[in-house]
Amino acid sequence: MNSGKTAIHYIQRLAAFLLVLFMAASAAAARAEKATKNVRVGWYESSFNATDQSGRRSGYAYEYQMKVAAYAGWSYTYVNGSWSDLMQMLINGEIDMMSDVSYTEERSALMLYPDLPMGTEEYYLFISPDNREINPEDLSSLNGKRVGANKSSIQADYFLRWAEKNGVQTELVEMTCSEEESLRMLESGELDAYVTPDTYRDLERVVPVVKVGWSDFYFAVSSARPDLLEDLNAAMSRIQDENPYYNQLLFERHVKTFGANAFLSSSEKSWLSSHGVIRVGYQDGYLAFCAKDPETGELTGALKDYLAVASDCMANAHIDFEAAAYPTAASALEALKKGEVDCVFPANLGSYDGEMMSIVMTPPLMQTDIYAVVRQADQSIFGSKEHVIVAVNEGNPNYTAILQDHYPD
Repeated sequence: MNSGKTAIHYIQRLAAFLLVLFMAASAAAARAEKATKNVRVGWYESSFNATDQSGRRSGYAYEYQMKVAAYAGWSYTYVNGSWSDLMQMLINGEIDMMSDVSYTEERSALMLYPDLPMGTEEYYLFISPDNREINPEDLSSLNGKRVGANKSSIQADYFLRWAEKNGVQTELVEMTCSEEESLRMLESGELDAYVTPDTYRDLERVVPVVKVGWSDFYFAVSSARPDLLEDLNAAMSRIQDENPYYNQLLFERHVKTFGANAFLSSSEKSWLSSHGVIRVGYQDGYLAFCAKDPETGELTGALKDYLAVASDCMANAHIDFEAAAYPTAASALEALKKGEVDCVFPANLGSYDGEMMSIVMTPPLMQTDIYAVVRQADQSIFGSKEHVIVAVNEGNPNYTAILQDHYPD
């Protein structure tokens, strides 16, 4: 629900953003007039550094580096290699900077770390989809297996600690080749499993079995280039001030994958098999979100498209949905209480309202703005009036919750 104050706040935010943009552009132009520093940066093919068939670069680290360069006035020379080889080159001073380096005490004596991380990553044990010997529900099935991990990588340490904690005995194979070659070894059976960050989107090639750890990761700078560390700290601080969610934005764009959440566990598959169809209650006549087609009686709208995608969103199971129309959201929620349906759409209740109604809210499936429609003559005073008479759709508790959350008085 929008008010005059909301509009003013939006304009203020937009003006501030434009000001920062103009200042950054002016600063970049001023730096361009000066001699720029050339930074030798490690390039290893992955979600962090990707090169397409036309030779165009992209990826999490690449985009971050371009942002840093805009503030620091850097240019880059890319040095290709495997992650392990490039790490050694960083230690030797043969390259100046490397992305996706987790912090350890031992490494901090060999290289320089900035104040801020470039993100957080999780480490998973992956197997081939054809592997029938390793069962995620029975960790003892890993005993005696050959598990690969990048040499000198922190995920290898996390895996060893995880294996010891869970009583798993494996043979750790330290890899110095590219990740693509490691995947080929996994597919050919030379490796039984491979430990690496959860960055793969191709679920036909690898299957995440279990998470073994997580950590922040950084740009690491050669100990011979403290001048770069000073520039990097200043640039990353500006980036985070400009957008506190910048790391998350890049993660969503380049790295976030289906991961382990794309696979149902054995217990979940058993529940789904015994339960059968997932029954979805929805509010009729609520387009463009959901409605019952008057001619066919079938669900139509955005919810129909969502359920079509959700049916095959799991890598190891198909989910069947059955939609049932109700005249109001309130009647659909009442059907949920009675057990007639398993879930209800739409619902945008807060945590408190959900608790009072004994229901659990999922993350949002879709989002939209909610507006107050007012007479033109009242537009300028709507947000400041002490007493406002509001008409809302009958039988939809979502609107009541919005009013209580944003206009409690």
